[in-house]
Amino acid sequence: MDKHCRTTSAVLAEREGSTRGADNAARRGRYVAIGTTDGLLRRVLALALAAAFAPGCGEATARAAYRGDRLCGTVEEEQVRWFFETGVSLVGPPAPSRDLVFCGGADRTLYALHVGTGKAAWQVTTEEQPRTAAVFDADHVYFGTRDGRIHAIDAARGNVCWSFAAAGPPLFDPVTFSGIVCCGVPLGTATVLYGIDGSDGSERWSASLPGGLAGAPACRDGVLYAAEAGRGGGALEAVRIATGEVLWKCALPRDPPATGVCLAGRVACFGTAAGALAAVDTAARKLVWMARPGQESIGGTLSSEGEMIFAATREGSVYAFAAASGALRWRFAVRSPAPAGLCTYEGMLYVADGAGHVIALDVETGLERWRYRTGHAPPMAPRVAQGVLYFAAARGRLAALPIY
Repeated sequence: MDKHCRTTSAVLAEREGSTRGADNAARRGRYVAIGTTDGLLRRVLALALAAAFAPGCGEATARAAYRGDRLCGTVEEEQVRWFFETGVSLVGPPAPSRDLVFCGGADRTLYALHVGTGKAAWQVTTEEQPRTAAVFDADHVYFGTRDGRIHAIDAARGNVCWSFAAAGPPLFDPVTFSGIVCCGVPLGTATVLYGIDGSDGSERWSASLPGGLAGAPACRDGVLYAAEAGRGGGALEAVRIATGEVLWKCALPRDPPATGVCLAGRVACFGTAAGALAAVDTAARKLVWMARPGQESIGGTLSSEGEMIFAATREGSVYAFAAASGALRWRFAVRSPAPAGLCTYEGMLYVADGAGHVIALDVETGLERWRYRTGHAPPMAPRVAQGVLYFAAARGRLAALPIY
């Protein structure tokens, strides 16, 4: 067995005789996989309850209720498919592909793990520690390190294809589109954006944002939407990734951006310096609404699904807003420090809170479906691919939890 990869049974065996053992045994089986006899019975019961207590909601609600409802409440450790131990802190959210999931560690190593077993397919060690999360695109994995380099790795074999030396350490995870890899680095109070040829690592273009980035940009249809903080007022800029051309700029003098950008519908959303959530219509190229979550302040974590935008606050809540109007849909009190990350997947919002939980919420209602206690505050956002949720389950431990 790979020394890093540990199955759930091995982890549980280590814990026999602990004070948690009796409690876990008492609760064991509350989250039963679909496919077993008990799992089928529980699914039928969940569908019946969903029909009884939520009439008219339809099959989608009933199905979501089974994926983690109040019948289950807490997901137990034996439901995790595998753990991978690095022994050091993980850097950035994992990047899943069809066959492999990629994650960086503070030991200056990028790991590629088999999605089915968690065993290492390969690993690459760099001169400096990763600074960004890994990003998978087509046949390559891209990530940035503290020495200002962007690396391209062959996803299948783990060979280093090229390394690009930027003017400083990267500020956000690489963004890819149509063979171009985009990154940004600080230069004084400004931010320099680079467009790198994905085939050979050569520089295709560079552009300067004088006000500096407020957070990670977002990309759609070959356009990069970047929130510029600015001293005398910020702006949202639309940059063509293929050429570096600034297509348009929406000035935001009163309340400049203070977070990265998240796209939902036709709007680009971001948190502001005053703690509000703002939305710029990318077609009309103007600010269309601002929403303030009561006495709380929007932090650095945003996510979206369809026409909904989700935002975490510094005080420990998650809010859902309609992307078109900014109308509040629901609020969920995490009751912990600001969440470390959000992600959405097929009608569910997954929250890594600041108290050591991964929580699954219904995106339409904000109702909690289930939670998993990691035992520590997750340092990164979770990610989902092909029905598997990947998240930090402890310091240096990546977990894979099937959610279907």
